[in-house]
Amino acid sequence: MRKPYFTGWYFRATDLETNYSLSIIVGTHYSIEKHSSFIQIIDTTEKKTYYISYPSHYLKLNVNPFYIKCGKSIFTKDFMYLNIDTPRIQLHGLLTFDDLLDIKRTVTSPTIMGPFSFFNFMECYHHILSLHHFVNGVVTLNGKKHFFNQASGYIEADSGTSFPKDYVWLQCNTFNTNDIKFMCSFAHIPFLITSFNGLICVLNINGKEHRFATYNGSHVERYLINSSKVYMIIRKKHYRLVIKAHLKNGRSLISPQLGTMNRPVIEDLEGQISIQFFKNNALLFEDLGELCAIEISHKY
Repeated sequence: MRKPYFTGWYFRATDLETNYSLSIIVGTHYSIEKHSSFIQIIDTTEKKTYYISYPSHYLKLNVNPFYIKCGKSIFTKDFMYLNIDTPRIQLHGLLTFDDLLDIKRTVTSPTIMGPFSFFNFMECYHHILSLHHFVNGVVTLNGKKHFFNQASGYIEADSGTSFPKDYVWLQCNTFNTNDIKFMCSFAHIPFLITSFNGLICVLNINGKEHRFATYNGSHVERYLINSSKVYMIIRKKHYRLVIKAHLKNGRSLISPQLGTMNRPVIEDLEGQISIQFFKNNALLFEDLGELCAIEISHKY
């Protein structure tokens, strides 16, 4: 019998000048009950999210070069062409991507999951395809045009059987004073007959990457997570990262559980985040980020 699975790609475009952010999730999922493809949409102007289901064969995927077609919409590392027309949502436009910034990769850490990427029994596999890139173009959502001019982009992918039952995920490239690219995920990870709270976090400051992850000795020293805020202290040897994030307009998205897209989680594209980065007790920098994406499914 075929094992339940899901695969999804997350494309985000954020323009701080217009205070607008748009996220598109395209993917496919399989369970005993259903096998279909989908596009899910969330932005900072609509008061709801949209989920469009397609027959499974409506999604076409090519790995190299990376290319996805779902319905009439196309997704690559160079552009995103949106052509969605339903009674509930009309979304059309073309966004181009330039100067993609990759994470550091090694033989033992080919993805952000490090050596955990080699195990074939993980519940969920996470990939960063672009930590940052420039986005240009225009989209029209339900009759309203949104322009992107050298805006900030981000692309990631997930695959497996289910999202973690408890997790928090944050992503922000729009900070006030520093050139910062940031992504962090803290989640409950089943592992064989046990489980642990796993951490993956990338902090790129002025082109220099700092990696905090369970597999390199980093750990979350203290945390407080609920439906409205996230507070974490992350430690790695002499370094300490303090994260405070607040949700403003969380909305319900659908996430995978045993190959079925039926589990609601909360995502906010308008969150605010503050970061303080210390070496020993010396503050190296601090900054405030706007339009932070925050996603929470928690029982912490």
